[in-house]
Amino acid sequence: MPSLYPAPSEQTIEAFLGGLVSNPTHVVRVPSPEPVREPTGVIAEYVNDVDSLALVAFADHDVVNFVGGAIAAVEAGAIQEISQRTTLDEAALESFRGVVDGLGSSFNGEYTPALRLSEVHQLPGELSEDIKQLWRRPRAKRAYRVTVDDYGSGMVILYLN
Repeated sequence: MPSLYPAPSEQTIEAFLGGLVSNPTHVVRVPSPEPVREPTGVIAEYVNDVDSLALVAFADHDVVNFVGGAIAAVEAGAIQEISQRTTLDEAALESFRGVVDGLGSSFNGEYTPALRLSEVHQLPGELSEDIKQLWRRPRAKRAYRVTVDDYGSGMVILYLN
């Protein structure tokens, strides 16, 4: 069954990130893996104009650290070391919140209600039943591998309603 909301192309995401990150950034679409049971990263929750959950975006700790760290100008070696420990860098996390906020506009289509970022949840952590349900049974999924030159790569997975 198709999603009610369009998933952005990898070119759209790459162009968006290119405006934020000074290092060259590359985005490729990949098969949608299942995240580990209790992943480290973030879940961005997007809702429509009546506050109904429309989609969630999961970003693993690597993509949060590498994209957010590059935006915050944190030294690449320091970010790589933090990512190896499967933790989130605070400066990178704060910068990445701006990324998911700006990315929201790429989900809006000509024939769908406008979406906006509702909340960003740090993982591991508590999630609402609506988010868990969408995560388990989305209408569609799309995964992207995001690579920031000199930093590294990570995964973003969209779970679309």
